[in-house]
Amino acid sequence: MTDSPTSVQSSSFRVVPAQRQHVEEMVACHLAIFPGHFTSELGAGYLRRSHRYYLDRPGGICLVCINDQTGRVVAFVKGGRPELRSEFTRWDMWRFVGRITWRFVASREVRRRLTYHLAEGVRKLLRKLHVMPAKTRHPAPPEDPPGTWSMLISVGVHPDCRGRGMGRALMEAFRAESARRGYKTMRLGVRNDNEAAIGLYRKCGWKAVLTTPDGSFFKRSVEDPA
Repeated sequence: MTDSPTSVQSSSFRVVPAQRQHVEEMVACHLAIFPGHFTSELGAGYLRRSHRYYLDRPGGICLVCINDQTGRVVAFVKGGRPELRSEFTRWDMWRFVGRITWRFVASREVRRRLTYHLAEGVRKLLRKLHVMPAKTRHPAPPEDPPGTWSMLISVGVHPDCRGRGMGRALMEAFRAESARRGYKTMRLGVRNDNEAAIGLYRKCGWKAVLTTPDGSFFKRSVEDPA
């Protein structure tokens, strides 16, 4: 990640740009925040590679909350240039395939996600071959011009530290960093059953632009008040 002046200070925590030495604590934090989530089920190694990838690429935005009493990472936000997600998937493909194949037997969440994506891939192929009708019920979310928006991939606060304003502080720091890098808007996607995250996004000024049976897409201008 490029050097960034983005930081937030409170009486009990600091939001600062993530560094390599924070990665292991970010992984531990992720596993505590998202137990049973697809990315957690892929294991610490996958999360470690993902966090490092976003840290090392100029387009990545990674910020962490440091607890002033313990000096440890207790929350984080990750995102940045939207293409990074697919670029990481291609970069990590062989390890990802090996890990997801092994976890397919042990994890119901991995089986659910893989089955869904395989079925969606088959439906997409059948629509392309005109065997199935074109998908019209749930259109793709409206796109902004390339290069004008950042993508928020993940944000979370350790269960032991919730209710202290860290989530809102991270969201504000992500907005400020996106604005500093010249982005005009920000986007994110979330599962519909993640009510806590949706509530946080709405409180921080994000607006839903599309809702499907699988998830919702939110958007916010970097200039809009929270």
